[in-house]
Amino acid sequence: MIKPKLTVFHFCCCIFTFMMICMLNVLTSKSVHALEHYQPKLTVNLNNQKLWRRLDWLDSSRLFSMSVNNEGHLWLGLDNEIAFYDGSEVKYYGTEDGIKLNKITAIHALENGNVLAADNKRIYQFKDNKWTLVQTGLNIPYSAQFRTGHDGATWLPAANKLIVFKD
Repeated sequence: MIKPKLTVFHFCCCIFTFMMICMLNVLTSKSVHALEHYQPKLTVNLNNQKLWRRLDWLDSSRLFSMSVNNEGHLWLGLDNEIAFYDGSEVKYYGTEDGIKLNKITAIHALENGNVLAADNKRIYQFKDNKWTLVQTGLNIPYSAQFRTGHDGATWLPAANKLIVFKD
């Protein structure tokens, strides 16, 4: 049996390699320590039951979408009409107001006070205190929601296209 000879050169190479690997690990690993523990700062205690209000007039089985305008008023997309709630009174908009929507799954209050509402085929706009049909013949998924970008443009996804509103 032949014993391999470990020369001083081989020994030094092994030690050098080991030291380089250790140095590499030390230089590339960074430990991060928080200066202080994160404590969320809520301005409102959401567990306070006095802050929550039950809307007895609202049948939740009819509610499909909701948006809050700049004044904190609610726009609600219901099964076949739209409800506006200012905190004390409810106003309903439906077929007599020119709205022919079914399951209003997307509703969005814009910064300028106008409102967009959509079902799976049509989009209406509330402007100057009246509803008008903006576009029809669409294929909008029930999960689609209006989104406003940094430039103020409002987007809605439809099948094979994106619809944009600039007002």
